[in-house]
Amino acid sequence: MTAKMKSGEIVTLAKDCGCINHNEPHWVYEDRLFREMNRKLLIPKEGQHHPSMMALHGFVIEDLARVQEKLRNMESRGIVELIDEPSDELTELQKRRYQDHLKYVRSLYEPEKPEEMPSLNDVRVAAKRRF
Repeated sequence: MTAKMKSGEIVTLAKDCGCINHNEPHWVYEDRLFREMNRKLLIPKEGQHHPSMMALHGFVIEDLARVQEKLRNMESRGIVELIDEPSDELTELQKRRYQDHLKYVRSLYEPEKPEEMPSLNDVRVAAKRRF
């Protein structure tokens, strides 16, 4: 990601975290994430043609806070414009590694499956019962 500074200079913004699911600075990633979540408030509920007034009100409150935070971040860094680049997108390898990481993390929280009870007709079980 590049940015236009107050001085007019174009600079490359360095990634400032160890996250594996984005290539831009973390505050930019969070802004995109919150924008996406806020926009879901505008999706009408089933059976409605328009979002409810409560949803619109929630969107305005949340998106205002998001934009204020983004502007604070930009002003503190002297940025006047953010410029997207193709390198901001994850490569196929990064996407695959991220998906593998998600599978691993989810596996840590899956309940363990109980061991199947051996069949009493199994030869090995019958042999153990004889002794």
